[in-house]
Amino acid sequence: MASTLTFQHCRAPRRHRVNGGGTTLSRTERPNGYTVTATSGEGLVSGYTTDTPTVGGLERTLVAPDGTQTKITEKPTGETVTASADGTLTTTLKVPDPRFGMLAAYTQSASLRRMGRGDSRNPSPQTPRI
Repeated sequence: MASTLTFQHCRAPRRHRVNGGGTTLSRTERPNGYTVTATSGEGLVSGYTTDTPTVGGLERTLVAPDGTQTKITEKPTGETVTASADGTLTTTLKVPDPRFGMLAAYTQSASLRRMGRGDSRNPSPQTPRI
């Protein structure tokens, strides 16, 4: 789907779609980050908040139009924890490549915890049964 992004002096950017809809973006600065709000032509609002804690790392919160939230926390140790709106908790640990360091980090371990389904460490791909 084709779209264009329009900027006007002193106005929020607006993305226009071919079908006549559009999305208005607004950014609000916060003490340790910012919030971006996207409002569709239909009035649906979603948000994206980024915070930088004083201890380091990065915290992001995604808010869907239905109000559900997904929180992503990246720690300075290389660990990333994602808490999805459906209760799924994913934890990954990235470690530096011996040659290129954290510029080419790779996942050393991963775990996936689904609400009420227990813990799965380093899950292997499974072939669906038909």
